[in-house]
This record gives sequence, structure tokens and C-alpha cells, in this order.
Amino acid sequence: MTHMKSPLSLTLLAALCLTLTGCGEPRLGSRPVPPLFQDMARYGLTVDLPTAASVFTGYRHNFGLSAVEPDPRLVEVAREMAATLAGRDDIKASLTQTAITERLNRRGIQVVQAGENVSAGYHTLAEAFSGWRGSKPHDQVLKLPGATHFGIAAIYAPRSKYSVFWVLVMARKG
Repeated sequence: MTHMKSPLSLTLLAALCLTLTGCGEPRLGSRPVPPLFQDMARYGLTVDLPTAASVFTGYRHNFGLSAVEPDPRLVEVAREMAATLAGRDDIKASLTQTAITERLNRRGIQVVQAGENVSAGYHTLAEAFSGWRGSKPHDQVLKLPGATHFGIAAIYAPRSKYSVFWVLVMARKG
């Protein structure tokens, strides 16, 4: 599901990114765009995992929750789901899928608990994160108790009405 973007949330998130990374403003002269604001609506781009880990862990720490780190196998699962959704041009496609915990366990990824966020239409990690925080079910995935690992992917689909499909998998590994 897509969510409306809050200018205030994005402004606060921008300030957080600039503080944490020491980056300048996005694309001023020859300065590069910080990974949090990288426009994913181009072929061949991947989500910057250290930035995502920093953002998710920082957010989780605000609620007394554990840090999370990227897991290559969860990234692959997220990438496959995002590609499936992009191919169908539909974010509701995952509703017919088996629960994420069962899908991970079937692939040999042993998890105690897992959650999955699926969304589309956001062009940057900052936008996707802001949208997820603003949606109770998506926020619950960000705050999954005991989560230790995550996988995230964004797939560009230029012919889609959404343009970019996002999937986040949070998991507590067993």
C-alpha cells in the first residue's frame, strides 16, 4: 500500500541523515546525493545497506529495541518479492503468498519471527521509511521485537504506475 508523504517527516529524516552521515544537502553542485535520498527510479541501483541499517537501528533504539543488520539471504528474498510485485504491477500480490516466516523457513532460512513490508511509489529510502513509520502495520514490522536482521530491496519498473517497488523483511533468526 502506498502512503502519503509528510514534508515534515522527510525534513526531520533529512536532518537526521545529514547529522549521522555528515553529508551535505542532496546534489548541491558536485556533491553526491546521500544514499538515504538516492532516487531508486533508475535501473541497476540497490538500496545502501549500511544506511538502511543505521536508519532502522536508530529508529528501533528510540523504542528500546535491538539493533538490526543486513542479511544477504533476506536481501535476496526481498529482491525476489519486489521483482515479483513489479512484474505484476501490483503490491497486493503478496497477500496471496504464504506467510513470510514460512517462506523463509522453506528456503532454509531459520527464523523465529519475521515481518514484511511491501509498498510502491516511493523513490527514496527516506520516503519509504517515512511512509512505513506512518502506517501502523508497517511500523509494527519496523519495530518487530527481537529482530536481529533485515533484507530490503527496491525494484525499478518504468512502465508501472508506481515506478519503484519496495520490500523490507525484518527477522529474528533462530
